[in-house]
Amino acid sequence: WDSAAEDYQELDSYIALPAPTNGKPPRSADEIFTTAALNSIKSHKPEWYTKWQPFFLFIGYCQPRISPKDNFGSYEKEPWPAAEKAKAAAIALLDANVGKIVAKLREYGQLTNTLIIIGSDGGPLAADGIDPAFHRSAGDFRWASGDLYEGNIRVPLIVSFPGKLSPTNQSEGFWSSTDLLPTIADAARISAGKAIQGISFWPSLTGSPQVKRHEDLVWQKDSGKKSPQAVRFKSWKAVRSPDAAGIQLFDLSADPGETNNVATTQ
Repeated sequence: WDSAAEDYQELDSYIALPAPTNGKPPRSADEIFTTAALNSIKSHKPEWYTKWQPFFLFIGYCQPRISPKDNFGSYEKEPWPAAEKAKAAAIALLDANVGKIVAKLREYGQLTNTLIIIGSDGGPLAADGIDPAFHRSAGDFRWASGDLYEGNIRVPLIVSFPGKLSPTNQSEGFWSSTDLLPTIADAARISAGKAIQGISFWPSLTGSPQVKRHEDLVWQKDSGKKSPQAVRFKSWKAVRSPDAAGIQLFDLSADPGETNNVATTQ
């Protein structure tokens, strides 16, 4: 969400360390997160002294929400606006950090025994000169700053579990971040508890019948009177946007780009 941008900036600025005496530049928050993650994986290396206990590791990277404005990496010579080069460099850096974690898991023989989930808290962000339309960051989905169209809330979710999940498997169902807890619990063969709203999509990942599915989901950006709201029921989605009159209604099965408002005919 746009409202989170300042919080991310404060976090990145707060965690960045002052330049050391050797003249090296200060470390970013994401560099520190990656170092901590690698150390955590090392400390949980399956040995007798760790009692071969499983571990859970969560990393909330700032990038690409927070882009290195003075470091364009391999995109330095691209004929793009500076903000777009910075965004591309941030995505490449995120990919490199994830690669380090995967390499460490492989080094300790844990890659085929570890479930890796990569997701996002929201769609593309228009900030610091970045235009989501420049690289088509929302794809074919409709996007509007601060709103709840598919381009704002539909994000990729990548799940890797080499040797356990098929690399070509895709789920056509719609899920939310509330489903991660029960899914991870299913993978770990433990109970997620009863007082939760999420549904495990572990069956979909493993190719088993997905008996429980969402029929509806509800979104509201904040508690203000003009706050965007959206409701999805099966393939239907209703959107109340502060920039549009009345409630818009879309049939996502026929109109995933939300270009045809059928509120007056349904």
